[in-house]
Amino acid sequence: EEGQAMEVFSKMGLKIGGATRNRMGEPRPRVTVNVPSQAPPNGNEERNTPELPERTANPVYNSTWYFTVEYSVEDKPPPPISFEVHDELGSSLEYVGEASVPFPLRPGQYQYHLPIESDRSKLTDNTKVGRGFLSVQLRWKSDQAE
Repeated sequence: EEGQAMEVFSKMGLKIGGATRNRMGEPRPRVTVNVPSQAPPNGNEERNTPELPERTANPVYNSTWYFTVEYSVEDKPPPPISFEVHDELGSSLEYVGEASVPFPLRPGQYQYHLPIESDRSKLTDNTKVGRGFLSVQLRWKSDQAE
């Protein structure tokens, strides 16, 4: 089995539109990153952005996460890496939208600026459609490339 290291790192920025303002005023968005780390039926790995001290529609998360990805050459290519955006409302999270990027098949560094799209089946209030952009950098390297 081939081991690869996926790094989702610093400067994850989010710019969301006014439609996501909540009853508490400015939004406090959080992003969950879901990386398919092993071939099915094994699971995915998730990471959440840290809580920021201030409410803003344009947070910048200086976070670095490492994922160990294990796929063999016999496995199907991994599904996309997904990002799900929620607005923190006190002790609960309200779904805003999501974005995804293709799983990189070659080592390298990738920069994405993604539109946030809402899956209406996940919305608690169909009038609050998420809009905006998510900027993220991915760095992927194969242990076998070294």
